[in-house]
Amino acid sequence: MAAAVFKNPPHPNATKVFVNWLLSKAGQTLLATELKQNSARKDVPVGDPDTAPLPGTDYLHLHKEVNAPLLREASQAARELVP
Repeated sequence: MAAAVFKNPPHPNATKVFVNWLLSKAGQTLLATELKQNSARKDVPVGDPDTAPLPGTDYLHLHKEVNAPLLREASQAARELVP
């Protein structure tokens, strides 16, 4: 899940308060429970056990710059497989 904030909101301080709550333990717990999605926060209960990361498992984080060459290589291989 991603949050977005409009440019020049009518009540900037209210926006800040809401986003702070949304990212808090209470906000993330509510979202995880109601939306059945897992939070990146480690202090929030699991929302969907089927997609929860396994403890001790090293995952590949594609958004990290160090993994960009691997992502390009995988994209190229996928393009070659799909005509």
